[in-house]
Amino acid sequence: MADQAATRRGRGALKQGLLVVAYLLGIVATAIPVLLIFAGSWLFNDEKDASGPIRLALSKLSIASFDGIIPDPNNKGTYLLTMHLFPRALGWEYPSAPSRDQTAGIVNPTRGTLYLPTDFVTIGRALDLDPSAWGCFPPVWNDPCENPFFAAFRRQFPYEGTPDAWTVFLLSALVACAAAIAAIELAIAFRPSLLRCQCYFVALKRVCPCPRGTRHEIERLNSAFWDRYRLWMWPVVPVMTALTCLNLAVRGWMLLAWLDRWTAQGDDVGDVRPRFGAAFVALSWTATAAGLGAVLCVLARLLLAQRTSWIDQQGAAPGLEDAEAEAHGQRHVGLEEPAARTGLPDAQLKGYSDADPDAPLQGRAAEAEPSKGPPRNA
Repeated sequence: MADQAATRRGRGALKQGLLVVAYLLGIVATAIPVLLIFAGSWLFNDEKDASGPIRLALSKLSIASFDGIIPDPNNKGTYLLTMHLFPRALGWEYPSAPSRDQTAGIVNPTRGTLYLPTDFVTIGRALDLDPSAWGCFPPVWNDPCENPFFAAFRRQFPYEGTPDAWTVFLLSALVACAAAIAAIELAIAFRPSLLRCQCYFVALKRVCPCPRGTRHEIERLNSAFWDRYRLWMWPVVPVMTALTCLNLAVRGWMLLAWLDRWTAQGDDVGDVRPRFGAAFVALSWTATAAGLGAVLCVLARLLLAQRTSWIDQQGAAPGLEDAEAEAHGQRHVGLEEPAARTGLPDAQLKGYSDADPDAPLQGRAAEAEPSKGPPRNA
């Protein structure tokens, strides 16, 4: 008895711990895409009286990076300026710039989305380069480009980035789903009757996971029911997280593929080092894994609730924490066993349990003991 009670208490503590871990993993899976999307959208250390160069915020979280525009005079074929692709901007860092204001900056796309090489000219103007550096660009076309980086783009098809609307939609959907799940968890904890099924059509009621019944009945539902209910909601988190990160990765891959095709043409442009952001890749996988981990924690809670011992199933220990037994979907057969399942009238079931099959039911006692009538006359 004592061991069984301790096992139930340990199982309850483990289930509670799994739910807390699921909450934490869900927060991580939601916060990382938000962090990735807002990275690089502002500058820091850009006050006039501040010391040191200006930096891009969270530049390590860029989707992709590459070098260009400012050739290194001491190392032919390399560049001093690094450009970073972010979900909301294209930024650059030039630590050895002659002016502090030119050490970093953010490009405002000329067409509402990234358009290269035209947006490279925006960076050139911010760096006060001579217009002859991009003289072969429209509207001039006929003048030569003095800068080898710009000259290499003369025969290259332009690159137009994907619109930001799809990224904004995916992020908004992810945040909305996370907020809805948080509201559902609060309702489960404090007012589960708010989740009562409101479906009007019978076909929808058959598949709707929401509880049905009175407020009192819904509030008495065990934890196994709510874990099954969670499994309808929580898988949305890893799906939306993976879609958001995949959308960002595709944008980076498209830019890097365009740069690789450009450098493969054999122009003397040097090494622009196109590369994916290592931190971006790591955080994208971490967010997706965290979302999957949250779902697995909820599934583990459900499986743990369904693991009951033979004694629990038979109801041999009715005094061991009835509330916890109810939470595991168990109840003692006897007082509440419907007559339809036993084949016996209710009057014959009172006071007995299926765990005690040898108990003399009233019907058996009546058959075993002969009826007492009036004494016969000798």
